[in-house]
Amino acid sequence: MWHPHSLLQLLCAAVAFSPLASRLSGQQQPGIAPPSKNDTYAEDEKGRKFRVQRGELPAANFQIAGVDLLKQEDVLTQAARIFGSMESAASGDAGDYDESACYRSGDETHVERLFFGKGEMDSYFTLVAGDGPLKHGQKCRRSPLVTHAIATAAGIHLGMSTNELIAALGLPTRRSQIRKSHAERLVWELELQKRTRPRDLAQYRKDYPQESEAEIQANYRFYSQSERIVAVVTGGVLTELTADWLASY
Repeated sequence: MWHPHSLLQLLCAAVAFSPLASRLSGQQQPGIAPPSKNDTYAEDEKGRKFRVQRGELPAANFQIAGVDLLKQEDVLTQAARIFGSMESAASGDAGDYDESACYRSGDETHVERLFFGKGEMDSYFTLVAGDGPLKHGQKCRRSPLVTHAIATAAGIHLGMSTNELIAALGLPTRRSQIRKSHAERLVWELELQKRTRPRDLAQYRKDYPQESEAEIQANYRFYSQSERIVAVVTGGVLTELTADWLASY
C-alpha cells in the first residue's frame, strides 16, 4: 500500500520531469527579446530583412574614454583630441561611405584595438581583442588609453560573459552563430522617434532663414534615432563590441 507522503513525492517528481515542465522551464529564459507589435523591419545592404525594436539604450553605452557618439562634434575629431592625431582610412561613397581611425594598446601580451568611425550619417566605435586584418593602408596608433580594462561609460568591457552582457543591456534583438570562428553574435537593434529640443529648433531657424516656421516644424520638429550594439562572444567571453548611433530627419 502506498503511503500518502510517498505518493505525493512520486507525483511531484512526475510533474518535474514532464515535457510540459521542461517547456515551461525553457520559456523562463528566452534567448532574444520577445517580438512586439511596436517592432518594425528594415533591410540590410544585401536586402535581408531584420527586426528593429522600438526604444533606446542609455546614452552611456555610446560613450567610451571621453568620446561620445551622441555629440554633434565629429567622432574622429573627438578621438584625435583624446587619443592623438591619426590618419584615417576611408572607403566607399554615399550610403557605403566609411571612414575610421585605429588606436591600439602598447601591451604585446594583451592586444586591444579601438576603432572610431563614421558613415554617411552614423558614428560608431569598435573595441576588439587581439590583432587582425586592417583596411588597405590603415595603421593603428599606440595609445596608453587603450588597455584591457577600457570600457564604455556604461561599464561594458572585453571579457564579459554573455549573461553579464544581457544583464547590462537586456535581451538582444537577435542572435546568430558565426561558424567560421565558432563564436556567437548578439545584436541590439533599436529605433525611436524623438522630439527636437527647442534650442536645436532655434538653431535651425538661424541656419535656414529662408524657410518658414511651418516648414521648420514640418521638417525638424521630430527626428529618428537609430541605435545598434553588436557583441561577438568567443569562448564564452566578449571579444568584440561595436556601438553605432544615428540621428536623422
